[in-house]
Amino acid sequence: MTIDEIKKYMKEHKITQLELAEKAKIPIGTIRDIFRGATKHPRIDTMNAIITALGIEEKDARTPAPKSLEYLISDLRNLSPEKQEKLRPVIENLINALEK
Repeated sequence: MTIDEIKKYMKEHKITQLELAEKAKIPIGTIRDIFRGATKHPRIDTMNAIITALGIEEKDARTPAPKSLEYLISDLRNLSPEKQEKLRPVIENLINALEK
């Protein structure tokens, strides 16, 4: 389910962002960032919490598409240097496994 679909659903059912935040137990700032596009790729667990809070059945909510490689690389670059270093061995192991 896309953000636009969620917005439409909320409008049709007269649900405010604050009500959604409270029901989903997600900070209102996070909800606002998602809805205004500041958070371009919300976490799956966040989206699932939103969908559950709205009472939308799973069959009505499509699973989010996996991130493209460009987005994953961008996400990695946005991590702190410490977190990047923690991920280095994992990424190296993946690359080594793919080269075999």
